[in-house]
Amino acid sequence: MQRKVIQKTQMKIPKVMKMIDLTDSCYDYRYEAPKAKVYTHCDVCGDPIYVGDSYYEILNDERMNVCNDCINTFKTIAGED
Repeated sequence: MQRKVIQKTQMKIPKVMKMIDLTDSCYDYRYEAPKAKVYTHCDVCGDPIYVGDSYYEILNDERMNVCNDCINTFKTIAGED
């Protein structure tokens, strides 16, 4: 068996990454979801209602948007005190 001898000029040496080039934690590589877009605000508590969220639209003298949290706060069951 013959072995080929590679001269130093032919060898490609990869660049070595320095420790300062590395990030501090694995969380720097995580996927970031796109930020949610605000559709409107709740007229009771003022919290944002995002695109895709369900909410209640109450039409009285004027239009009123109410989030699910506020509806659940005001909700009562008949017969219970």
